Amino acid sequence: MTLRDTTHLLRRLNPHCAKALEAAASLCQGRLSDEIAVEHWLLKLIEAGDGDIPAILRHYGIDIDKVWDALIAAIEHMPRNLRGKPALSTQLATVLQEAWLRVASDTEDVSIRSGNLLQAIVDAPHVLRAQNAWPLLSISSAQIERILPRLAHRSCESAREEPEAHVSEPTAAASSDAPAAAPVAQETRAVPRKTDEEALARFAIDLTEKARNGQIDPVFGRDREIQQMVDVLAR
Repeated sequence: MTLRDTTHLLRRLNPHCAKALEAAASLCQGRLSDEIAVEHWLLKLIEAGDGDIPAILRHYGIDIDKVWDALIAAIEHMPRNLRGKPALSTQLATVLQEAWLRVASDTEDVSIRSGNLLQAIVDAPHVLRAQNAWPLLSISSAQIERILPRLAHRSCESAREEPEAHVSEPTAAASSDAPAAAPVAQETRAVPRKTDEEALARFAIDLTEKARNGQIDPVFGRDREIQQMVDVLAR
């Protein structure tokens, strides 16, 4: 994939995915990793807690804790040889391209959402280095395709004006190729506390606290800066 192709794909990300990619780049720098891997991005998309991927995993009864631990373990074993700015890994570029191919046929105005990224990952599991992330791969892209239009208020990536669909989506328990359905309580539970505490304590700087103390500018609403970061990553 050429530099121009990668830049085009990065600009097709919706704001949620772009912010998660920026956070993944910061995580790489903190870990001295020279490549932004699929695991880095997935970790930040799950950590956000309000996008497609956590909603999809909860809907199909996937244990977010197990996926989280597998991603953390894989990241801990990645080489630490950063000498400049981290670049997109080949696997991540592949995921971007496959996700775009899924949505590009609809309209040129469409953006890539994290549900599309998850579809690309489950269809090409070789892009994952996290060997124990098998719960993530226990759902199919077809199942993700069915649930995406029905996430509504469960995902910040769904159109806010789109009403909640009342069509009954088959749960994982009703599908022979899916994992057992989670209890109702799991459907509405928040992302595990380790998402907020363990990762931030071990791998990140608490930017929220710094902003609260006036040490840095607020992060939210910095769409222009985020776009600049995306452009830098594409170079």
